[in-house]
Amino acid sequence: MILILIGIMLPSIKRARETALQVVCSSNVRQHGLGLMLYAQDYTDHLPPTKFAPPPLAGPNAATVPAQADQMVILRIGVSPNDWDGLGFLYGHDYLDASKIYYCPSHSGDHPFRRYESAWNKPVAEIVGNYQYRGPARFGVPSDGALIVDALRTKRDFSHRVGANVLRSDYSVLWLADTGRQLINALPDYELEDTAADKVEDAWSIIDAEVQAVKK
Repeated sequence: MILILIGIMLPSIKRARETALQVVCSSNVRQHGLGLMLYAQDYTDHLPPTKFAPPPLAGPNAATVPAQADQMVILRIGVSPNDWDGLGFLYGHDYLDASKIYYCPSHSGDHPFRRYESAWNKPVAEIVGNYQYRGPARFGVPSDGALIVDALRTKRDFSHRVGANVLRSDYSVLWLADTGRQLINALPDYELEDTAADKVEDAWSIIDAEVQAVKK
């Protein structure tokens, strides 16, 4: 009888635990939003730069350098002590200086906090987080689109499996359910996949559409 009761209760316990972890993750994302707001106030409304979303080349006929959207979970490149990137600037410039905030408590993919815990104390080491950055200035992003979301780098790195916490460009946070698995199915199967950047861009488009639909 006890085993039967445990079997009945276990799914509910797991759901309750994941719901609690989603709340913690939401708090992490919200703190990222506060960090971005403070950064923008100090840098004339500019958001942190990233080497993976270079600005358009100069000249009227110059092409735009393609963005590597899949790489925008990297917080520090690891070449020099101050070689922070994207959301990593929030840590490097003391806006968000608790390293664990950069990691989702539900993450079960290739980049958990324990893998990088010691790297935060080393002067030169690559650091990868669990939150996907959109980039400082992306043309075509709706004014109510998304700036940060749970990692989109691969299917394994999609932390909650059933949805994601999203920071909108107005710095509000919402939970976006992926009930039809459209979002997770759009993601790359593995890192460095030839079409990884394009797939992550497609995922951002799905998120933007869902965010706007929720707002309506």
